Parts: sequence; structure tokens; C-alpha cells
Amino acid sequence: MEITKISLLEKKSLSNDRIYFKVKIVWDKIEEIVELWGIEDNILVTKEYRPDIEKIIYVFNHNELWTAPKEVNKFFYPLRYFIKDEVNPDYDKAIRNWMITGNMNPNYIIKEIHIQYKAYLFYDPVDNVMLPLCQYDWLTDSVSEFDQIISQFEKKAATSTYALVARWSIVRNLHYLWFVKNYSKRYLLLEDAGIYPDQAFLIQSSLEFTCPTCHDAHSPAGLLKIPKPFYNLNKETLATELTGVFIIKISDPDSELMNYKMVNEIMSAFSTKECPVKISYNQYKKIACNPAFNKKSSDYIDYVNMIKHMGGDFVLPWEITSENQIDRLHFNTIQEYNLRKDQSSSEMKRKYLDLKKNFPKFEYSNTEFFIKYPEDLDDLNLEGSYLHHCVRSYKGRILDGSAIILFLRTIKDPDIPFVTMQIKRTSSGWDLVQAHGNCNCSISSIEGVYPFVKEWCEKNSITMEDIDRAL
Repeated sequence: MEITKISLLEKKSLSNDRIYFKVKIVWDKIEEIVELWGIEDNILVTKEYRPDIEKIIYVFNHNELWTAPKEVNKFFYPLRYFIKDEVNPDYDKAIRNWMITGNMNPNYIIKEIHIQYKAYLFYDPVDNVMLPLCQYDWLTDSVSEFDQIISQFEKKAATSTYALVARWSIVRNLHYLWFVKNYSKRYLLLEDAGIYPDQAFLIQSSLEFTCPTCHDAHSPAGLLKIPKPFYNLNKETLATELTGVFIIKISDPDSELMNYKMVNEIMSAFSTKECPVKISYNQYKKIACNPAFNKKSSDYIDYVNMIKHMGGDFVLPWEITSENQIDRLHFNTIQEYNLRKDQSSSEMKRKYLDLKKNFPKFEYSNTEFFIKYPEDLDDLNLEGSYLHHCVRSYKGRILDGSAIILFLRTIKDPDIPFVTMQIKRTSSGWDLVQAHGNCNCSISSIEGVYPFVKEWCEKNSITMEDIDRAL
């Protein structure tokens, strides 16, 4: 139904700039008395939510009885424009009750903001959610003034999503968030871009978007829901500004993104300093949320490294669907890799022997076991075949200095492969990265081996962080 006539029966002022209206509305030929409570310049509510509230508000915004047509800023907006539908439903109830009675639920805070137009900030201190009941999101064009406004609340309010977005908008001097038509979401727009409360004013996502100068679902403009017509008109300026906001750090130790360390390790297999890998946030989530990588990330990384040595196309990590797929890729690639790489060239062998002269003196033994370096680079072929893992694919990493392999053997059978270990240099010394027996079994499952390795590590000041990664 459409409103065919509306007449004002009563209007009176209430505390806190609130206004009460009683109106008679004619819907086609049906008459209805409606009570409304509002604050001029922003909000207008009924006692209970009505799906037709936008039609009523439209009439209010264009009725000369209470709003001068030339005063274009004196508009009302539905409460749903300020509240995201998916957030705590109590927000609607609390704000609606405050509009009607003037009393706010004690679990929440509402403060009047003294600026050139009427504005209130609603705040939930438990969930650190802030919502401005005002048509202008950023409240002011001054960063210091905005910070002073937010300081009226508890300290963590400055890290609420609204405070981050509004402050960022001021700093960038780009108020295009105003052009976002979906008011209920614009205060949370940057969450999908990887901005988290503890990263407060760094305003930096933890990965790079495929094309910051375009408008698609995964670009900054798309994530920010900037309307395409507005974006196209301001593309040159926005592309420059957005690129600066969404700086990528492929290695960010402070990132709080889910499974960041794992994704970083996987993507680092593709990346070089000269050509860092750029992935979208959607691709990031496909990797981080894929349970196949919880157990098989190291196998996937080995697969990538072997393909890099041989040359060829990868199955990209966001295309992986299961552990079985990783197992098949890993196994098939090992077979092909072994055919090509079983016999090292004379130059490779000579280089290994030269490197070995400078290896740390980590040989060690007791009455049951001993640890030694491979005598020859091709010793890795027997080790990998006998123990059913892919240590032979580590030749390239040994020669470029990024990995050192050691063999753990028994005194009883010194020539039979038993346990393979990898160490690497860190900023603080040496770290035992992997230590595995047959079929990548953990050394804790082999009698006597774990205490021996631990003793060896302590003697040589070697850390043991994640030794159950699979070779």
C-alpha cells in the first residue's frame, strides 16, 4: 500500500532533543493513527519495528508541516540504517526504548556529541561495538577532535570498528563512506579486509589484493562496498588512496588473521623478494579454513618446491580440496622428481662437499645411536627410498644453504637408514625443524630416540620447535 494522505495531530518536544509526533496516515483508503519518536537530523522510530517505516519517513522528509524543504540536512532515517541486522538484537530494543522513554538500558551507554548538528553515540562496552546515531559517520573533519569525542568512552572504544573506519576516513580525507547506501553495514566495512581491533590505528591488512585499482568482489573498493558509479567518477584518486591503505605484508609476525603462520609458510614457497605473491582475502580464507592443510601443509610445500625445481604448473593452494588430493600430488611428483634427480651432477656433489666443511660440529653418539652428516649428496636417495619420505627433494635447499640434513643411525646397523633430521639457522642459533623415521613417523614413537635427540639438542644449544612436520 501507498500513503495517500498524512496529517499531523500532535507534535511536542521531549528531553535530549527528542520529538514526539502523532499522525494520521491514510493508506489508500485505510486510516491509521501512528505514534513516532525522533531526533531531527537523524532518527525516527515507532514503538515496534514496522516494515513500512521507510515509506512513513519518506513522507516526513518531504512534508512542509515539520521540515523546511530547503533545509536538506534535516532528514530522518530509520533505526535499521544505523544498526546492522546481524548484530545483537538488543540494540534495536534498547535504542527504541531510549527514543520513547529517554532511559537507556544500563548495559549500554549513549552520549550526546556536541558538534554543529545533533548526534549521539551508542556504545556496548562488553562487545566493544559503537554506533553513531547521526547521518554523518565521521562527526568531524578533525582527527584530534574525533579522538577527543571517542575519549569520552572507555579506552578500548578507540579500537571499535566504527572508530577505526571513521578515523581512517578523516585521515584520508575521503568521505566516500557517506555514499555507501547500506548504512547498517558501513561501520563494519573494513572487518572483511583484515582489520582487527588490536591493530587499531595501523589500518593495514595482512595480505595484498589482486588489483586495488579495479572494482570487484575482492578489491578494496569492492570490500568497502563503494558504489560503482561513484568509484568510476573518482577512480584515479580512490585507487591511489586505497592502495596505500591496503599495504600487503606477506610476512607479518603481528597478524591476528586465522592460521596466518600456516598460510604465510605456504605462500612463501611461491614468493620471492623480487616478485611477492599477491592473493585476495577470499583466497586467503580458502587456504586458512581448509582442514587439509592442518596435517598436509608441509607435504604441499614439498610438492611446490619439487615442481619449482623441475618446472611446471602448480595446483594453487586455494584450489586444494582434500588431503587425498595433496597425497596424490605429493606422491606423483616424488616419482617424477626421483627419475630426474636421483643422480646428482659432479658439480652438485663437489659443492656439497665444500659446504660440508663449514657445517657445525654436530656429530654425536652414545651406546645405541649416532648422528652424522650424509657423506655424499646422493646418500639422500637411499635415505628417502628406504624410509619412504622425500628427503631427496631437499638437495636444492641444501645447496642453497636453506637446509642442513643429518642422519641418525643405530650403532648396531650403522649403514641402514633409521631417522632423518633437518636443522636450520635462526636469528638466535639453530633449530631442529624435522626429525622422522619410516613413513614420517614421529621419533617419540621410536624407543630411545627422543631422549637421545633431546640430549643432543641440549648439548649443542639447538631448539626443538615443530619436529613433527613431515618430510
